[in-house]
Amino acid sequence: MKKITVVIIAAAVIMVLPGCRAKNKAVTYEPTFASLEQANPVPEWFKDAKFGIYFHWGVYSVPAYSNEWYPRNMYRAGTPEHMHHIETYGEPDQWPYDKFITGGQDKKGNFVQFAPELKSEGGNFDPAEWAKLFADAGARFAGPVAEHHDGFSMWDSKVNPWNARDMGPELDLVGILTKEIRKHGMKIVLSMHHAFNITGFYEDVPLSGDPELRKLYGQQGKEKNEAMWLKKYGEAIYCTRSWEKYGEGPTKMGAGHGVFTAPAEGTAQDVRYTRSKDNKTLYAILLGWDEDQEVKVLSSLASDSINLASLKEVSLINGEAGSYLTLQYKQDEDGLVVTLPEKTLDELAYVLRLTFEGAVPALKK
Repeated sequence: MKKITVVIIAAAVIMVLPGCRAKNKAVTYEPTFASLEQANPVPEWFKDAKFGIYFHWGVYSVPAYSNEWYPRNMYRAGTPEHMHHIETYGEPDQWPYDKFITGGQDKKGNFVQFAPELKSEGGNFDPAEWAKLFADAGARFAGPVAEHHDGFSMWDSKVNPWNARDMGPELDLVGILTKEIRKHGMKIVLSMHHAFNITGFYEDVPLSGDPELRKLYGQQGKEKNEAMWLKKYGEAIYCTRSWEKYGEGPTKMGAGHGVFTAPAEGTAQDVRYTRSKDNKTLYAILLGWDEDQEVKVLSSLASDSINLASLKEVSLINGEAGSYLTLQYKQDEDGLVVTLPEKTLDELAYVLRLTFEGAVPALKK
């Protein structure tokens, strides 16, 4: 079996200051955004540490050619990775990247697979030795990429079938390394690069007819989700017109200074407005919904901004086209305060439907 190798070790070295371990007061966190906001983005222990070791190690370590972007570039005609792959393994459509996970023979007849075996079980992978190496080098924190753009989770994922516990090594590699790193008093640092998996990393990979392979190659993500969302909530998009105010909230979207920028993800504070073509319905598209959120305040509809005497009903499009859940509301100087139900949906965005007796009122000048 071809041995796996670590292809990148990325370390930030400044100066190690012994004896300055952070002594922060313990904080208890709950699974809510409000609770997580207690976290200091630059904690004291990080300011003290000065030196850590972060590394890329994964399926791409089997070809061990160029860098961790091998899974993308092996499909891009004319690249060194593409030519190397053809020479060593075969045409990518015949010898795809997933073979490095499930196992296959290269052109020389060698069996290759990302399947590190623990030293304690007769293999060469010794996580205790790795952790000791990091600690002996003076690192105060260390850790691997938990999931690279290639879509392979290095831990025991419950949502991604392409993971190290169920395939390849059949080991929770993140869990094993975390345990050993912490034994030396180091903080564990993990990174997640999975977003690019569904937004273009595998754009040159032919569309697979296998639903499981589509999960690995990011071929059911962003586009599929958007199409499904439009089937449910298209009422707020199709045959609508812009309203007097485009929206509210901190997130700015679209091009900046004439340059196309990457899509921005909205928050629970962000709202975008549209109106029906007959101008009798106003749609408030909520770009986020916090788990513990009980009300939504539409600040653009404050009492000093608009007269809502003709508002008949506020409802939530309830997960499918034509299904509405009537909501309670009140208007005050802060806005239209809408009482939200318990959150049972997990969508790209949510739609409140405001129906009026007659035309949607104009904003006060």
